[in-house]
Amino acid sequence: PYIIGIFLAIGVFKTGGGIEALEFIFKPIANLMSIPKELIGLIIVKPLSGSGALGMYTELAQRVGVDTIIERMGATIVGASETIFYTMAIYYGSLKIKNTRHTLTCAMISHIVGVIASVFICYIMFV
Repeated sequence: PYIIGIFLAIGVFKTGGGIEALEFIFKPIANLMSIPKELIGLIIVKPLSGSGALGMYTELAQRVGVDTIIERMGATIVGASETIFYTMAIYYGSLKIKNTRHTLTCAMISHIVGVIASVFICYIMFV
């Protein structure tokens, strides 16, 4: 039921124009780092939900095709990053830690660096 709910929420978000709005907002930053705009939604969803990111990746692979550079970048991003908020909620929640200090900041920086590295490595390996 949880995965179906995630897929439904992503479908509603995309149908309502949420993905296009995020692509429009983050396109200048993505262009600066040579990140294709098709990956912006995946990059934003991955820290929130692994299942949601997998759904976004599946839709991306169907839309752009398998064995394209964008699909390979998406696969690398999904495999090279973590669901930050879920992991923090599980581990800190189970230990009842309330002061997370710099964990979120460091995790988000590592996510951004991982995305940039994934794109860069895919350009080196596949182009």
